[in-house]
Amino acid sequence: VSYIALNTSDFESQVSVSKSEISDYFNDNRANFIEGRKVKVDFVELSLGDMEEPATPDEETLQSLYDDNAELYINPERRRTQHILVESEGLASELLNQINEGANFNEIAIANSVDTSSNDKGGDLGFNERGLMGAEFDEAAFSMNIGDISDVVATDYGYFHIIKLTDIEPETVQSFDDVTEQLVSLNKNNVRKKMLFDLLEDFTSLAYEESLDMVADQFGLKLQTSDYFANGSQQYDDAFVSAAFSEAVIDEGENSEVIELSAEKFVVLALSSLQPEREKELDEVEDQVVSILNNIAAKILIEDLSLAIATALVSGDELMTEKLITDNNLQWNNEGWISRAKELPFGVTSFAFSAPKPIDSERTYSARNVDNLTSLVIDVSGVRLPEEVADSGIAALYLSQENNEMFVSLIKQLRENAEIKIFSDLL
Repeated sequence: VSYIALNTSDFESQVSVSKSEISDYFNDNRANFIEGRKVKVDFVELSLGDMEEPATPDEETLQSLYDDNAELYINPERRRTQHILVESEGLASELLNQINEGANFNEIAIANSVDTSSNDKGGDLGFNERGLMGAEFDEAAFSMNIGDISDVVATDYGYFHIIKLTDIEPETVQSFDDVTEQLVSLNKNNVRKKMLFDLLEDFTSLAYEESLDMVADQFGLKLQTSDYFANGSQQYDDAFVSAAFSEAVIDEGENSEVIELSAEKFVVLALSSLQPEREKELDEVEDQVVSILNNIAAKILIEDLSLAIATALVSGDELMTEKLITDNNLQWNNEGWISRAKELPFGVTSFAFSAPKPIDSERTYSARNVDNLTSLVIDVSGVRLPEEVADSGIAALYLSQENNEMFVSLIKQLRENAEIKIFSDLL
């Protein structure tokens, strides 16, 4: 199979549209150029950063916090390893035998490991704690002594390790004195969180009953106002946008419920102003319209060009075929023999197996519009039949029957599909 792919993006520079075409398309498709309603909202935000600076905790409080969070201050044991990673268990066993017989581990890793991030360093992985390299790897690495080399270790993803342990960093515990500043920060953060959640209930109640001005005054917060934004806008948090376009806020003029933007930030909002849905003017969308029309024109061009190339090929007009391909900077993509399992771009595989099949070494040529962006010309130069058909002596009948059906389908497609127009100057 060989094919030529024609893409609209490669031909848009060859087409142009007039002012009248732009105006006509816009007027005929005004419904496609509607700007949805937008809102501007007032809002009050309550966050951890709004809480007062807590007092510095005493040593007894810090010691208790240290004891309660001892696991945070443990540096776990880490082990430095080298490894050789291969795809075959047989190869892994062979390499392990070579190492056990005296071959240099580093040299074997450089020559054979498929781990490109470490093979040039003799397979060195540096220091790692448990949980980073996979359960099978950890089980081997953390049961070895320095200098030991593991047996072949299978992984869940089908590869095989040979592991060498080169160093150990034992577990250490950071002392109370080493982490005092961290403990102070942790304590103050905990105090702020408690202050925030103590205030949240009152904040929620007041926001339900009173105006946002009063909420802001009561809690010493700033009343803020958003820009205009549409439903689905990425400018603000999804929950914020959803609340702004809720029935309660827009239709009933109520404050929203308190919105949790994160574990440390809450907001309540109310409608400030509403910008209704409107039709856009041509000058706002002219570039978009030009892009649409250029794409349509380029689509028609590649449809006609693909059909013209297929027609020239079928008629045996080599000069015209070469001219059409060369003048339009196209090229054949030669795939050779393919099966139905072969994944090719633009649906080429499916097209190839549905195209007319060659009989008596005669090639077949077809054209197809894949989508709004791509058209194909395909050359099927040979077919390898299933054994049961090839051996039955009815291969010619098999191909002839299929081709009769495919020819009817092809003619219908080329004439009717995608509203193809014929440009005589391409023929």
